[in-house]
Amino acid sequence: MDHPAFGLELDWPFEQVIGYVSSWSATVQYRKALGQDPVPLLRESLGKAWPGAGATARVRIPLGLRVARLHA
Repeated sequence: MDHPAFGLELDWPFEQVIGYVSSWSATVQYRKALGQDPVPLLRESLGKAWPGAGATARVRIPLGLRVARLHA
């Protein structure tokens, strides 16, 4: 059965975006596999495009559902 799309929309400052990306399991695995941290490169490139100190960006995090029906 289909459901309407939904998720979170948040206005985050630069440091919160960087912190969120730093916490991803993919980021952790990258660090383990390659022995280097990709976050400083993201910080540098995203920082150049960020609108300025104190500015926020709209972050959209889609959420999905996995629903099951249990039969007695």
